[in-house]
Amino acid sequence: MHPLFSQIAFACRTLCNQQGVTLSYGHVQQLLAAVIGYSTLAGYQAASAQDQSFDASHLVLDEALFATRFHQLGCGAAPDVVGAALWEALNAALTETQVHRNTESFGVYLQEFVDAEITDDDAVTSQTAMTNGEMPMAEVPVEVSDADIANGANWLQFPLEGVVTVDQDQERVFYGDTVDVEGTLQLKRMGERAFGEPEIFVNSAGLRWLGEEA
Repeated sequence: MHPLFSQIAFACRTLCNQQGVTLSYGHVQQLLAAVIGYSTLAGYQAASAQDQSFDASHLVLDEALFATRFHQLGCGAAPDVVGAALWEALNAALTETQVHRNTESFGVYLQEFVDAEITDDDAVTSQTAMTNGEMPMAEVPVEVSDADIANGANWLQFPLEGVVTVDQDQERVFYGDTVDVEGTLQLKRMGERAFGEPEIFVNSAGLRWLGEEA
């Protein structure tokens, strides 16, 4: 078991006690395993050392599995308090990991990452440089679902397809203001819901010359 697991479980139990919610240490361990994506504590303990989630760059919490285990264990009527305690304990312990409360918040992070990074890709900048425009802006959607997170593959991958547009200076010659972009966003899996840093690979980037259709 990862050495941080016990530390986080103990901190969570302490925080719960401070809020007047008493849980056994065993139940806290089960709930911690659930919120990081393991159906049981035994399942977490059986995972290999490199797959035990706490050495990753990103950890996506599983709110649904936490709720299911809370009900199964008969922990009482304060799931919000326990959930908040787990969130606080995880963030306090995992100083090198960005903890995402759920899949939706992880999706927001990935979209912001793509928006910020794709306009700086060499293949894209070589095309936007020919537009005579400024302030490139990416419109490359990323859609992340619970099924994506839970698919078990060694790499989490998303196809990227969209455009990068620029603000056109009306006093300059117009060559086009839209770059079509295709590529891949990927992250290495490091646990059931834990991942390394995202990477973007642009396979193609092409300027629509003189406003030609896509």
